[in-house]
Amino acid sequence: MQSVHQTVRVQPGHRVEVMAPELIEGDLVNVVVLPCSQPAATHESILSFIDSLPDGPRAFGNWDEYEQHLRDERESWDR
Repeated sequence: MQSVHQTVRVQPGHRVEVMAPELIEGDLVNVVVLPCSQPAATHESILSFIDSLPDGPRAFGNWDEYEQHLRDERESWDR
């Protein structure tokens, strides 16, 4: 059997969960936990997280365009 390498996040209660469908239930396996060399990125707020996202295609240029799209969709429904 080949080894399984995964990067996982430590869960509440300091738990680490590994999901590996290639492992057979009931078999004994060795688990070695090595911390990543770089800590996980943290963000002070959701706005700082959004600002950290790379530029990319967006469905709408701004909020007003999105709201207009929603209004158009509502008005187009057969009632």
